[in-house]
Amino acid sequence: MGRDYYYFVASLPSIFFEKKPSLSLEDFLKDAERLLEANDYRLVREMIQGNEGNIPPPNAVSKKWFFFNRDLRNELAYIRAKNANKDPQQYIRGEWPGPGRFTDLAQNVLKAPDPLTGEKILDHARWQDLEDLGTGHFFDLEAVVIYGLKLKILERYQLISSSRGEEVFQEYQKVKLPEHTFVSA
Repeated sequence: MGRDYYYFVASLPSIFFEKKPSLSLEDFLKDAERLLEANDYRLVREMIQGNEGNIPPPNAVSKKWFFFNRDLRNELAYIRAKNANKDPQQYIRGEWPGPGRFTDLAQNVLKAPDPLTGEKILDHARWQDLEDLGTGHFFDLEAVVIYGLKLKILERYQLISSSRGEEVFQEYQKVKLPEHTFVSA
């Protein structure tokens, strides 16, 4: 059985999807480093930084999150490749059971009127998955990981809506892309 972090979890402010958090991800990680066991902190940090490899993390909740994200990305890659008349298998990462679980979600993302709306659809699904994964986890390491991942989602929107986000957007608009870079749904 893992350790419980009653004080740390109880001290975290409530967070809600699409609402500005009162705690930054940076401050969360500083507190986590100070209050968690070293191995637990490493897991939290790695999950928040994005475990993009093909090896799932050791913790059950983190492992489910890893597979959720990998399968969701594979579904999007599959549909985009099919729409571009390319072999989807060259874009699939890891073992994947094939299309089905996220087909409707992926179609909704690809039909979104703009990329930000598509990202919000994806992040809402991710948030809901984190809510589901959090069932029964109140003060344990899994609760800390889930909170950190939710905070990461929220902080991303803070950057997008900030003046820095506007600067990055303007820079991206100046980039010349080759034809057929984007595939429509």
